[in-house]
Amino acid sequence: MEQGKNELDHERLKLEKAKFADEKYRFEAKTAQTCAGQVVQALPLLIGAAALAMLTFIGNFSKDANLKSLLLGLSNPLSFFAHGAALAVLSAMFAYLSQPSWADKSSLWGNTLRLFSMVLALGSLLLFTGGISHANAAFG
Repeated sequence: MEQGKNELDHERLKLEKAKFADEKYRFEAKTAQTCAGQVVQALPLLIGAAALAMLTFIGNFSKDANLKSLLLGLSNPLSFFAHGAALAVLSAMFAYLSQPSWADKSSLWGNTLRLFSMVLALGSLLLFTGGISHANAAFG
């Protein structure tokens, strides 16, 4: 009888450990999903704000005689920002499409979409950095 009780206690302990591991995975997955969602939401805002700042700057010099040269110098950074914003929006779309797979740990489709979303977000961030670099070069 004592041995049966020990085996039952052992099985309960294994069940509790498995339950804890599952809860830990769900918490980590939800935390990662929240952080990734915040990054994906911030990228278009960041890039849009940079483009808007440049357009406002151009608008202030609209009566300047050197407007054409200014526009030529700032066209590359604006192009970088536009492409970066497009990648950020695509990243958000793929992140949204991958959400149903979070509960399924082995979903190849969901993991592929998540990975693609991360690559697009990284590309967006790199384009933002390139736009900032080109804007800096345009101002001398």
